[in-house]
Amino acid sequence: ITERVYTAQVKALRAVNTELVQMYWDIGKIIFEKQNQYSWGDKVIDEISDELISQFEGKGDFSKRNLYFTKSLYSNYSSNPIVAQLVPQLPWGHH
Repeated sequence: ITERVYTAQVKALRAVNTELVQMYWDIGKIIFEKQNQYSWGDKVIDEISDELISQFEGKGDFSKRNLYFTKSLYSNYSSNPIVAQLVPQLPWGHH
């Protein structure tokens, strides 16, 4: 029973990690594409960060620094479809 509980916990953590990395990828994609489409500067990342922190009452890592990382993640890996598919399989800290 103990092993089954541990196995379920590990699977749950992996699923959460995959979803979080996918969310960060999507945020990075949105920022990257909107900046290119509308010629937004980096100041918009600061504004998005402030809005997300306010909206979610500080829950989640929506710091300016982390949003710059999300944009960098997308811009560095999006051109390689194989790497892009592997991105969610690694924990956020590895990126």
